[in-house]
Amino acid sequence: MKRTSSIALFSLAALMAAGCQQDFYARKIIEQDTNYGKLVLTMTGDADSLVKNKRIDLHHRIVTSDKTKIDVWIIKGKPPTPAEAANFKPAGTVAIIHGLLDSKASYLSLGEKISKLGYDVVLPDMRAHGASGGKYVTWGAKEKYDVKQVIDTLEKAKVLSAENIYAFGTSLGGAVAIQYAAIEPRVKGVMAMAPPKDITIVRRGMAILAPTMSDKDFNAVLARAGKLGDFDPAQASAIKAASTLKCPLLLVHGLLDMTVPVDNSSAIYKAANEPKQIIIVPWASHATLLLASEAWIANQIDNIAKTGLKKPAEEPKKP
Repeated sequence: MKRTSSIALFSLAALMAAGCQQDFYARKIIEQDTNYGKLVLTMTGDADSLVKNKRIDLHHRIVTSDKTKIDVWIIKGKPPTPAEAANFKPAGTVAIIHGLLDSKASYLSLGEKISKLGYDVVLPDMRAHGASGGKYVTWGAKEKYDVKQVIDTLEKAKVLSAENIYAFGTSLGGAVAIQYAAIEPRVKGVMAMAPPKDITIVRRGMAILAPTMSDKDFNAVLARAGKLGDFDPAQASAIKAASTLKCPLLLVHGLLDMTVPVDNSSAIYKAANEPKQIIIVPWASHATLLLASEAWIANQIDNIAKTGLKKPAEEPKKP
């Protein structure tokens, strides 16, 4: 009897330990250290000072359906000349989605350049990043709906027109941009730089924490992360989203990228419908690709808007 009780207690303890370990790894997936983006945001300045200095035009905090507050900067499109201001109509709205651990502040200068080409620009902080609320990163599963709600709310408030929307993002932001376009038929084009194909990209980081973790255990950890974060990991997939896209898709990826290997973009490209283009930059890693000229990025977005990728995008020059 005592032996049976000891075995039962040991088994219970083992199960509890396994559960605690699973939670530890699951939280590593959804609880990210986003202090870097917060630091960049602090260094850039608060929204009031940015409005005063005319770097942004408006600041909004939009509450999502799950009560998460998304902090947003808006830069209005600029007419080509002051004489055209009275009859000026923006060419469209560009949503710029930052990468993992970053914030919208890193893309303020890019947003200004795009606005000078005549587009309204929306710069949100993703949930759990920057000045936005939320605790968990859901790898696009919720973030794509956050972007949609931001644009819809701003349109309803007559801040901008959502007739022609274009989405741009880097790294995780690129994956979110693709996923957003898949649920928003008004998106007319997407540019994604170094996007992960789906949430399984976290396996690369997990290999350092748990090098012997089996596929079965990893899938269990993913499922647990989804339960803790209240999302379906299967819905955090740029590759699935790309297969349903009905708008042009431009993918840009560095051949030397060890953070998000180039085969991620290759898989997304293969799954996507036409029109599509992929630029693999031979000299670029994850970090150096994101240092590509902002003017070049702005021009590629403008090209997508004007030609629908009928005019092929040009490769970025080495910085």
